[in-house]
Amino acid sequence: MAHILIIDDDTEILELTKSILESIGHRVFTSYQPNQGQDLIEKHFPDIVLLDINMPGKDGMTVLKSIKALMQANLMAIVMMTGVSDVHVVQEAKRLGVADYIVKPIKNKVLGEKIARIEQLLQEKNLQLIMGNRNSAHIQRKAKYTVVEFSGPVSASSLNSIVASLNPSIWLQIKNFPVFLDIRNQYKMNKDQIVLVGKIIQLFEKDKVYVVCGKNYGIFSQLDILDFERIFIQFEDVEKAIQIH
Repeated sequence: MAHILIIDDDTEILELTKSILESIGHRVFTSYQPNQGQDLIEKHFPDIVLLDINMPGKDGMTVLKSIKALMQANLMAIVMMTGVSDVHVVQEAKRLGVADYIVKPIKNKVLGEKIARIEQLLQEKNLQLIMGNRNSAHIQRKAKYTVVEFSGPVSASSLNSIVASLNPSIWLQIKNFPVFLDIRNQYKMNKDQIVLVGKIIQLFEKDKVYVVCGKNYGIFSQLDILDFERIFIQFEDVEKAIQIH
């Protein structure tokens, strides 16, 4: 089952497409307002986005560019929907990284086959990302909180590893719980590493994130990455502060 977001200003097509996908077991979110696309992606972490090309105001190509700029974009597949088979538009969409396109009116069988193929490709891609970065960082779900740990220096691959782990099913399990970012084993962190930690924090709901710094406490307490009261030296300090027993 895939988590799918549909963005189309035509409510009739929107509901029809949703009905088709739900009938074959997918979980579907919808929006007829293109401006909501980015917010919905950050809220639901969809696997696949079905995006209409021709929409008033903010057209599909503009929305596509904003989606591709998101951190989660490398774990999603975007499928463009168009009412006309415009070769130039399709070529531009493919250049921007769409996985496929569908010409309206949408046929049940064609839509189902395309989604199934993309699901398989996503599973293979995500597995490669996780395996490629498995020694960098990982997410561990505890009873009442989630821990993000690093087995080596914080790096771009650490960020990729965490993004790869945050598939919709994992996100639904952890989104309502505190997140402890454990950087106690980091030695003499440089500016680039601190920027990366800031980006990792942005992947979660900021008011639920706590950083356990150890010897890095002095660095983080002086920076505007997180509120001072969310930065701690040891796990025990965090647990006492937020009353986890």
